[in-house]
Amino acid sequence: MTQTTFKTTSGSADERICIPLGIVRFVRAGFRRYRIYELLSRFKSNGVPLAKSIENLCINCLLGDYSMNDWDAKIENSPLRKAYFCGELEIRRWTLQKDLSRLGNYLEEVTDHFTKVSRALYRDKPTHAYVDGSHVKRNGPKGENVRYGEGGGSVQLQDQFVVATNVLTRTPIAIELYPGNQNDPQQYGDFIPQLLFHLKKGSMIILDNGGSNATLLDEITSWGNDYLTRVKLNASDEKTILNERDWMIYVGMG
Repeated sequence: MTQTTFKTTSGSADERICIPLGIVRFVRAGFRRYRIYELLSRFKSNGVPLAKSIENLCINCLLGDYSMNDWDAKIENSPLRKAYFCGELEIRRWTLQKDLSRLGNYLEEVTDHFTKVSRALYRDKPTHAYVDGSHVKRNGPKGENVRYGEGGGSVQLQDQFVVATNVLTRTPIAIELYPGNQNDPQQYGDFIPQLLFHLKKGSMIILDNGGSNATLLDEITSWGNDYLTRVKLNASDEKTILNERDWMIYVGMG
């Protein structure tokens, strides 16, 4: 009787001869649908097209399996990957870094573009928005918004940002940067009034309790919009909970 021998090997694809086609096609389809190639062509006229750099950054962010520090090696070790991702272009890591920095100079143009395209694609849909903030840790006092502030469970050098994202399209509506030592109510107090100009009447803003200031919430409703947030209960709220246990509002998937 012959003994069958089984051998094990890595289940990972050989990156020299494999292309993540699904992710690549997904990113490129999104760029076409939201006219990103057209938008980014306006911001750079020489060298590697800005859209090509940002396309590759998006693909590699979705792959999530290696640092952008490895970009040069990954491309040079795979002629197939280089041809598919770069074509005839010579795209290096420093090019991607410079182009990402360049894109930051056009933040308002990019968010305005997404808002206009989303409205054209979904004319009959409201512009419900998620609003949230976070921070970016810095290793040195560089940048006009870098301050010592509380983040990540400790006090550190950081800057902060607040972003509003379209619930339907998951695209940005507005982004603002803030000093690293500024608290949430101050940020939301500045951000929400600006955001209201970008929303259709009847839209809902979903935000955490950092923006649950009564004056701010009244401003949202005065524009004909609604909000979903966490607020402190008062006597009338407790009465409603007790007397109307079956009363609920469907606010959508999130």
